[in-house]
Amino acid sequence: MQGGKGWGIASSIYNWISGVGDVGLGVVGIIMLGAFQSAIQSLITGVNLMGGIGSAMGDPTASAAAGAASSGLEVVGAMAYLPVLILIMLILGGIGRCVMGYGLLVDHNWARIGAIVFHFLSMAGALFLVIGLVRLEFYPWATIPLMFLIGNIVLAVGLFLPGTAAVYAGGGAFPPLRQTQIAPVFAPAPTFSPIPAPSAPPPPTYASPRQAGVARTEVAGPSGPGVIAWLIERNSSRPGREHRLGEQITIGRDPGRCEVVFEDSKISSEHARIRFENDRYILFDLASRNHTYVNNQEIQRHALKDGDQIRLGPNVQLVFMEAKRP
Repeated sequence: MQGGKGWGIASSIYNWISGVGDVGLGVVGIIMLGAFQSAIQSLITGVNLMGGIGSAMGDPTASAAAGAASSGLEVVGAMAYLPVLILIMLILGGIGRCVMGYGLLVDHNWARIGAIVFHFLSMAGALFLVIGLVRLEFYPWATIPLMFLIGNIVLAVGLFLPGTAAVYAGGGAFPPLRQTQIAPVFAPAPTFSPIPAPSAPPPPTYASPRQAGVARTEVAGPSGPGVIAWLIERNSSRPGREHRLGEQITIGRDPGRCEVVFEDSKISSEHARIRFENDRYILFDLASRNHTYVNNQEIQRHALKDGDQIRLGPNVQLVFMEAKRP
């Protein structure tokens, strides 16, 4: 697991706990306010009854006092609706935290940005409580919001780190619908001009690939016409393995449709395709769920160069290497 994902998991756990706590606190508060409103209504009914009895007995003072008390209780009851609105907002905020916690677990960038915003809001609230408790000289109690303040600062900084942003990269806060250019399945048939047969030519020699501690090289498709090229796995379950490129290869999770297969849940069944055209290799993203990147930039179509760093989803990393035929 990449280090950046650890910050996302930590923030997800924090948001889940805080969200569930906010929802529970809001529900309990609304229940208590409902009981308070019922008590207020009972008091108003009792006071009105006493005022009616006083009026019937010819006591205007008792009737006036009962009327004033009833009006005051009605004002108190009406003011209780403001805390209800605050508690409803607290419940909605808790639900939002839970949704963001799920989004962080499944690598959505909008969840990372939303979590950063919530962490900053939590920092502001914790700082306000710390200052208020210190001014009241409740120093032991001030340590509780102080710990929340420090925790939110650490999590917000962790979500800002480049490694975390790279894990959650791929579309921004609200990714638009993408128009993906997909390579055709079959390459156009090449045309050949007649070439006089040479007399006993020596066997051709080819430039060897760079050495990367490779124990095995796999040929993916037929040989390319003018360039020798390889993909080298970096951080998969087979680091260092080479895949020789031909006219066209497909990379993905489905062994029935792909020449280069990775058993990774973040990889699509047909994730990307590399095709040789116009004397160079072109990388196409096949509308994959977690996108394709070259040198940390999301691509739809990219002409590969020697040494390019390819990433499929958040986990699989490859290096493209090529050498011209002599």
